[in-house]
Amino acid sequence: MNIRQVLKNIRLKFNMVGSGRRKNKLNSIDFSIISNNCFAGIVYQHFNLQYNTPTVGLYFYPDEYIKFCKKFDYYIGQKLTFIKASNSKYFDDLKKNHYENVIVGMLDDVEIVFLHYKTEREAKDKWERRVHRLSKNIIFKFNDQNGATYENLRDFDALPYKNKIMFTARNYPEFTSNVFCKKYKSASFIKEDYYSVYKYINLVNYINHSIVGKKVLHIIPTYNYSGAENVAITIIDSLKKKYNFDYCSFNGNTRDILNEHKINFICINKFNPRSIKKIIREGKYDIIHAHDYKASCMCALVKGKTKLIMHLHNNSPWLKKVCFNSFAILFAAFRAEKILTVSESIENEYIFSKFIDKKIECIDNPISRGKILSMVSKNDYQKKYDICCVARLTEQKNPMKFLDVLYSIKKSKSDVKAVWVGEGSLEVEVKKRIYELGLADNVEMVGFQKNPYKYMACSKIFMLTSDWEGYGLVAFEALTLGLPCIVSNVGGLPKIVDDSCGMLCNKAGDFVHEAIELLNDSNKYVSKSKNAVKKSKKIENIVTYINKIDDIYSNL
Repeated sequence: MNIRQVLKNIRLKFNMVGSGRRKNKLNSIDFSIISNNCFAGIVYQHFNLQYNTPTVGLYFYPDEYIKFCKKFDYYIGQKLTFIKASNSKYFDDLKKNHYENVIVGMLDDVEIVFLHYKTEREAKDKWERRVHRLSKNIIFKFNDQNGATYENLRDFDALPYKNKIMFTARNYPEFTSNVFCKKYKSASFIKEDYYSVYKYINLVNYINHSIVGKKVLHIIPTYNYSGAENVAITIIDSLKKKYNFDYCSFNGNTRDILNEHKINFICINKFNPRSIKKIIREGKYDIIHAHDYKASCMCALVKGKTKLIMHLHNNSPWLKKVCFNSFAILFAAFRAEKILTVSESIENEYIFSKFIDKKIECIDNPISRGKILSMVSKNDYQKKYDICCVARLTEQKNPMKFLDVLYSIKKSKSDVKAVWVGEGSLEVEVKKRIYELGLADNVEMVGFQKNPYKYMACSKIFMLTSDWEGYGLVAFEALTLGLPCIVSNVGGLPKIVDDSCGMLCNKAGDFVHEAIELLNDSNKYVSKSKNAVKKSKKIENIVTYINKIDDIYSNL
């Protein structure tokens, strides 16, 4: 054994050192590397993994590899045959490298040089066995050796695959898949990229991000499904093919909806630093997407090196004050990489916003008419209720004000019918107030509903009496179904509702007056109903919203 072989064996052994530790850092081992040389085999050894690819111990000439990759599904399904090295179109180069007796395989018209195999039988058996292990998660890898031309590099970069990477001795900024290896800048190509690229790319991060996608934890410490939960699920549904998501919350009715959407659910019994830190550590997340103030502050405390996105869904009154809560949010904001808001009013009114304004971005809420309309049938539009509200029974939504407004409307329209869809902490007080005002025959409390749109569709008007809001997505949902919206003039609602499709109200009397007019004036009602649909079409933003979230995730 010559000194060169001894050094090579030492290098192979050294490549295995720490493989178990590196393997544990991978989010998944379900990936295959299709490489033009021995790179794939060395990488699998680097992580102490089984060879999940047939491209081990062999190499392709550049033209052959590009051809193979362009029609990968076709060629990988072809039967492997063999020719004599002397019949290879590359025999002159093989001879120059003293490979006159090397094994040369054929997949239809693609040549493969099985450099490290002793017999055709060995090459065939291992090729076929490893083809059966191929994962759906594939990384295509190329480099500039064996006479690769600029055209070869260009053609590889243009391949229609998301996960592709190319190592070169020269810098090619025009190629998005290119990794420039400065070590070889004085050479014309990289001879052994499988031993040289570790200083230019973090293989663990590349595999985790490119194949499995970044791991993102959405955390919302609530029990029940509402606006923020809907936003998180919409984001996950839209991007789950690119990112690996988990959803963390208490065990409430949201869990059933997550199961329907096939979203992985992590249940928490206690929302404290210890439990959240454990979830983040064990999940090995790249990004924490924390929804609202409580989650943002808790995650800021225990996030470690994980990137944090604060997503603020409502404009709480205390944001305007110097108090413990406003200071806590400032602390969390300093620790966060990005702060998303659903309304410009949050940034405008937060007392310390000037200290974090470079991190804040208002992105509204994801709005999709198609999703709403798909959940309502023609029969659902038979009007059963005059007024509808879909909201949690909480202080923010002020259901007591809604009942007071309904009581005043009843004085002019004794048979007025209303429905409230939602549950919450004020349920007992609300039911008590209904009986105190004599509204038992006028308002129906139906609690949480997986499909609230059926109740909207069979109502004439939508009313929301919130004291404060974030974006107010529910108003858009009502507009989509043709309901004029009578809502509080707070938060993001002025961006959704105007006089053409409803009314922004500053006092209780505004709600009462507008509701009575719409219920008594059919012409006004029909006009505002038609304009409601038009307005919903105008402000729909689902594509641009999801693209924005994707950009944020990608850049963190």
